[in-house]
Amino acid sequence: MRNTVLVTVDSLRADHVAPYADVETTPELEGLADDGVVYERSIAPGPSTPQSMPAIWTGSYPTSAVGGDVRDVIERHVDTRTTLAERFSQSGYATAAFTPNPFTSRHYGFDEGFDTFEDFLDPGGRIDRLRSRVVTRWMEQGSTFGIRFALNMLGVGDLTMSWESYYDRIVEWVDQAPEPWFLWVFLLEPHWPYRPPRRHRDSSILEMYRANLRRAPATDSTPSAEDRERLLRLYEGTIRHVDEFIGRIRREFDEPIVAVHGDHGEGFGEHGEWGHGSVGFDGPLFEENVRVPLVIGNVDQETIERPLSLRSLGDILISAAGGDPDWSEFSRRWVVTKSATVGLRGSEWKFLKSADESRAYALQSDPGERTPLSDGHPLVELGERLAAAFQESQSERERLERAAESVSEHSGRL
Repeated sequence: MRNTVLVTVDSLRADHVAPYADVETTPELEGLADDGVVYERSIAPGPSTPQSMPAIWTGSYPTSAVGGDVRDVIERHVDTRTTLAERFSQSGYATAAFTPNPFTSRHYGFDEGFDTFEDFLDPGGRIDRLRSRVVTRWMEQGSTFGIRFALNMLGVGDLTMSWESYYDRIVEWVDQAPEPWFLWVFLLEPHWPYRPPRRHRDSSILEMYRANLRRAPATDSTPSAEDRERLLRLYEGTIRHVDEFIGRIRREFDEPIVAVHGDHGEGFGEHGEWGHGSVGFDGPLFEENVRVPLVIGNVDQETIERPLSLRSLGDILISAAGGDPDWSEFSRRWVVTKSATVGLRGSEWKFLKSADESRAYALQSDPGERTPLSDGHPLVELGERLAAAFQESQSERERLERAAESVSEHSGRL
């Protein structure tokens, strides 16, 4: 049973990091990959944190049958299933998490299974108290958006907390934790607004603010080509900052398994979308939104080319930590991504289905997903059959959950 570190990185798309692209943003991640497993086609279950993380954390998609709003759906889903952390705990691991993302906080049930859980929502200093009040009120009432937006633009909000502000607490926990231990760290750096430290950007602070404001959802503006290039450089600077964290744990921790993945990707206008969709269960499913890195270091070296859904991450980590991984077993399934659109991802093709239309793409000849295949194409017909089978199984799950809720409510009245 091996110590295990899971690093989840917000908004991290695969084509901006090595070993997935010929870039210089992530030498530490590339070094980790040289001594580990690289999943070439790792696909997030959804294009934003609330769409993706519940499925990653439990291995199954939330259903629309439970709750009403997003928080109700996620909290009930996580609470009624065995989470990745609970699986490690049940295997005898000490467990800890450090996650400043509100969507993976205790408010959504992500503290289940952890001995130590820090979501940075407890009052601390003056700024910490303000951030905690604003975020808590936003999650509970959906208000305070303006204040939250301002805090994040200033770099003191819930989406701009740097790993450097809590790294010492991580090390302190690792130093005293009994072995074996499981540590989960959620890094926010690549999330908008993109605020890399000065050493990782070539823009002035005023240029950084200007570019981020042009990208802000509240402004309804479309960044210019110049702004887009500046935003991409800022985004890449945040990735370099993440890579510093990976380097620190590689040097300072004693050879644990280290798994690094993105929770979803990030759009930069490729299909008219900026960022990664809305808070709800919708959003685009193009490659820039859902193809993310997954590297597992300090294990036998291997490259997995078949598509993998991150819903399998729990199985993979538990298997690796137990010392008997079977990597290929978890890469043979069809990859299904669920939001308002159902997405199917094969090795070289993709099928997207919404309430209004169906589209298939041949990714080898059309990697940018610009030209859908014509109706009647064999891949379109295959996609329709697979999507129908998935939706049928999902509908059956929802029916069973409604029945279980009805029985529970009836029992409560007896």
